[in-house]
Amino acid sequence: MNETTSRNLHNKLKSYSALAGTLFVAHQASSQIVYTDIIPDSTVNTDGAMYDLDLNNDGTFDFTFKQTITTYMSYPVQKVSVNALNLNEVAGSVAGAYIYPTAMNAGDTIQSSLVWNVGTSQSMASYFGASYSYGQWLGATDKYIPLKINVAGTIYYGWARLDVATLANSFTIKDYAYMNSPGQPILAGATMSVGIAKAESKGITVYNNNREIHINTQTSQGIVTITNALGQAVLSQQINSEQNIVSLETEKAGVYFVNVKSQQISYTKKIVIN
Repeated sequence: MNETTSRNLHNKLKSYSALAGTLFVAHQASSQIVYTDIIPDSTVNTDGAMYDLDLNNDGTFDFTFKQTITTYMSYPVQKVSVNALNLNEVAGSVAGAYIYPTAMNAGDTIQSSLVWNVGTSQSMASYFGASYSYGQWLGATDKYIPLKINVAGTIYYGWARLDVATLANSFTIKDYAYMNSPGQPILAGATMSVGIAKAESKGITVYNNNREIHINTQTSQGIVTITNALGQAVLSQQINSEQNIVSLETEKAGVYFVNVKSQQISYTKKIVIN
């Protein structure tokens, strides 16, 4: 998340102080926002290409974002859509048979009172030549899509941050998060349970250097857990210093998720090892 977005979120959340108290302070002891930064940001710009999102990093895809680029009678037909998989839902407006997912601003509230929709091919942004286009996401930059996942009958709320091109011919997904307390609201763009600062501002950095995962914190107490793309834990150990290095030398190449958890924060970062 860039610093401009972080500052805008901080300023807006101050104006929501009463709401933030309701959402976060009352539940701070038991509720945490689990945040995942996508490094690097993932851009999709070819016909039929998709990005599969596992909101809670449990190894099961919850939503699929899809790019469509084609023509009809020489007119461009370009669309960015989202599919809600299984029993999961996306908040948005409905017009007849069409569903238009909401493009939220940082600090907007994601909660049960929104209009939640199931189903496939929900139209974030569609472009049919210069005379006909629709959807809330056309030309969106740093907007948040409200998401709801159903895990064995238990509901969790979250968000994903995306940019969508003005002509709906590409999209970029940057990061995502969810509130790990069932049924509790989350503010769009919030990355921590206090709802303001990003993890890096609390002194947490995670990076990969030749299959060695460097984890730097401002605390010597906590737990680091690394899971693979199937949600299987490959490593879990106590943090015993502010600078930690763990090795994935024996693991297969692929995508892994590094979760750092202490009393103040739960932070997850996606890494790729070759």
